[in-house]
Amino acid sequence: MTCGTVGAADLPGAAARRSLPSEGGAPVGLALKQCLGCAAPLGEGLTCEHCGARHRVAGEGFALSCGRCGDVLPPGAACCPGCRAPAGIDCPECRARTPAGGRFCQGCGLELAAYRRARRGHLPVRHAGEAAGERARAWLGSGWFRARDQADHLRLIDRELLWAPVWRLRARVEGTLLGEVARTHYRTTTVDGIGPDGQPTQRVVSRPYEVMEQVERPVAEALDERAAASPDARELDDLVLAAGPARVEAAPLEGPALPGDAAGRLFAPRGDDEAAFTALRARALEGLAAARGLRVEQRRLQVLDLRFELAFHPVWRLVWRYRRAHGVVRVHATTGDAAGDRPSLLAQWFS
Repeated sequence: MTCGTVGAADLPGAAARRSLPSEGGAPVGLALKQCLGCAAPLGEGLTCEHCGARHRVAGEGFALSCGRCGDVLPPGAACCPGCRAPAGIDCPECRARTPAGGRFCQGCGLELAAYRRARRGHLPVRHAGEAAGERARAWLGSGWFRARDQADHLRLIDRELLWAPVWRLRARVEGTLLGEVARTHYRTTTVDGIGPDGQPTQRVVSRPYEVMEQVERPVAEALDERAAASPDARELDDLVLAAGPARVEAAPLEGPALPGDAAGRLFAPRGDDEAAFTALRARALEGLAAARGLRVEQRRLQVLDLRFELAFHPVWRLVWRYRRAHGVVRVHATTGDAAGDRPSLLAQWFS
């Protein structure tokens, strides 16, 4: 198992602070090609497909431009200095009109230039040291096919705290979905035939067939999508992506480090914030259509109260020895949930 290790000491109980990957990015320029209105990446052209803002090359970078005459728009301009057309962008989530250069959407309050960057946080360590060992022993002794003499022969021989990163996207969605849904109908026919006695017979046969119908379905629900941020921490996914940790709010990080008393090994996240945000948002909206059995043709949705974060989950990895067998149990240090291997009755009978 490979970890992204940060800091001087990696042994359990070490007091070294763990530095996190930086959120900083390159300055806005032609190489970055980032929308100056909503911070979304620009495609091949200079018109943002998310908020509709238009750009033009200006010196070594680019600037917002008027959609009517193409003049450069000064920051915070209410109208174009050339043609006096109203200047503004459409919020990429609620579609409300916001003045060009504004920091927040005037409709939903979204921070336009930052909402695609995940806020870093960490979950608290509520089960530390011996408390984690007690949770592990309780879980090991709870299976119905467990070894019955664990109290005499099971020992925890190693313990290590791991920090696994998880992307999380939460929002409230309102609007409608337009699309097609399959309706089953039955076609009934009468079939003529000859019976065993040579007399003519008739029988009725019904055959199902599907018809696609246009429908419009209302949407008003909360979204909560999570995804593991490090493939190296795959063995921890069953705990960090479970429903239990989702009920715990992540505390914001103070600076680029975990708390000084939270020593352990840190898995560095893979990929960037933009790619993770796009993937989670697309998966959440696809789930809305799938839950309604729709083949979506058009979405008229507002994504409100959007929160995007990268939370580090603390998980204890404990190694146990039972007679001649070894195994690993993992305990979520916040919720106390456990998963892993258990010594079974077979190990007791044949050891």
